[in-house]
Amino acid sequence: MAIPDFLINLRKKIGNDLLVLPSAGVTLFNETGRILLVQHTDRDIWTLPGGIIEPGESPADAALREVWEETGLLVELTSVFGVFGGMDLVVTYSNGDRVAYVVTVFRGNIAGGKMRSDDDEVGEIRFFSPDELIAVPHSTWMDRTLGPLFDRAIQAQFQRPSWRPDRLPS
Repeated sequence: MAIPDFLINLRKKIGNDLLVLPSAGVTLFNETGRILLVQHTDRDIWTLPGGIIEPGESPADAALREVWEETGLLVELTSVFGVFGGMDLVVTYSNGDRVAYVVTVFRGNIAGGKMRSDDDEVGEIRFFSPDELIAVPHSTWMDRTLGPLFDRAIQAQFQRPSWRPDRLPS
């Protein structure tokens, strides 16, 4: 899908400045335990199906909508896998727009639909084993959680904090 209207209007006001945007994605597996990834045409990388949460939309609704738009698949969400952000999710697009994504990643199951690429944002859709994922350009945040990402029994991951106060109160 094209850039949402709210983001186009915001970019008219702030230009290419860094924005923090909430987003949602879904882990979906086939019967052999391979994970579904989409190839984003704008940056030529593989990542989970998902995208921006629009104003007033819940993360779960955004996840379902984005998977449908990008892949043609209907999914049911089963749990939250994790919430991720940080430098691995800061992106500078070819037009100069800078975004820092904070992504809520859900676990889910394919419930229907017919797999197809949207031929706009997504060029190709494919299932990957861990070794196959490592061998292609992919979203670097997935490297931090590769083991848990493929272990469907593991839930509720999050990036461990590195922040500490500059000084402790006396």
